[in-house]
Amino acid sequence: MNMFIHDQVLAFLGKGHKVGVLVPNYPHPSRIFNGKFKFKEAISNYIIDGVPVFNFLFLPIPFIHNSTTELIISHCFTQYSKLYGVPDLIHAQFLWYGGIIANLLEKATNIPFVVTCHSSEFLKEKISRYKYSESIKVLKNAKRIIAVSHFLGERISKLFKLNDVTIIPNTIDNDRFPACQSHLDIKNHFVVTSIGNLLINKGFNNLLVAFQSIDNDHMILNIVGQGPQRTELEKLAKELGISEKVVFHGLLTSDKLVEVLRKTNVVVSASRIETFGMTIIEALSCGIPVLATRSGGPEEIINQTNGILITENTPNQLAQGLNTIYNNYNNYEPKKIRQDCIQKYGKKTFVTQLEKVYIDVLT
Repeated sequence: MNMFIHDQVLAFLGKGHKVGVLVPNYPHPSRIFNGKFKFKEAISNYIIDGVPVFNFLFLPIPFIHNSTTELIISHCFTQYSKLYGVPDLIHAQFLWYGGIIANLLEKATNIPFVVTCHSSEFLKEKISRYKYSESIKVLKNAKRIIAVSHFLGERISKLFKLNDVTIIPNTIDNDRFPACQSHLDIKNHFVVTSIGNLLINKGFNNLLVAFQSIDNDHMILNIVGQGPQRTELEKLAKELGISEKVVFHGLLTSDKLVEVLRKTNVVVSASRIETFGMTIIEALSCGIPVLATRSGGPEEIINQTNGILITENTPNQLAQGLNTIYNNYNNYEPKKIRQDCIQKYGKKTFVTQLEKVYIDVLT
């Protein structure tokens, strides 16, 4: 189960709501065709933090997944309902494929569904005709369409010609990302941390070039995440002569990430495009200022009290932004940064917003 979905589920559970999760499982095609995938693996269930979770086989193959998934998800849903009761409402996380699955369930059960759009995939100028037509079917039947930022909501409205999209930002478990920042001593070291999948879109290459250009022997750069660009980025750090000042941590658990954040002065999001910015609010929850590019979602999160927004994702602007935060570091108030984050993105605010949507749909 995705961690931010996990946080949302626990937020609702904490308010006394009954919640269950259905998770599509995508086995590698080779396991299907070489016979290693067993049909008994098509549906499985377990409990996480008191929440029933059902995994089911889903084959995301055009024109095949509908009929196949309909049979499996119907059986999975029947099993779930026998054990935990029939739900009043289905909430699909992600238009693709969660929305497709919710749409199939709605046709079979008449249970209404809402869908939340997170993915940057729908920010592309063009998507396939097939994906467009399937998405339209979902959006037409959804009782409410939610986007995690105004930026994404406007793009989706334009792409699919929608008149009404509700904006509800993602939430964060502020207890899992506790206050871990006071004004650290920056005389001997200044720690910069950037978190995300190591992909071209995340802009780590520009961040490395920017880091090399900064005339500050005290700066250290943490890169947290895994992805196809890691080897290339490690090579670039070596070519730039900054390998000794850059630490590639790989993928970290939440606890390990918090350990890194406890020693971090500023978090950087150098993305070229972001629909929201979970790593940004994780940093703010810890009281850490953020340097971010104007890439969509961050514009709705970053302000003068919690960080800096730069106009373009270039090494020059990233370097200037880091120097500005370094020179004005003591002006940031960790306690206020955290309080504002809790007020805007904490569980209480999130549940209140989503409860209103659910009530509107069911009444």
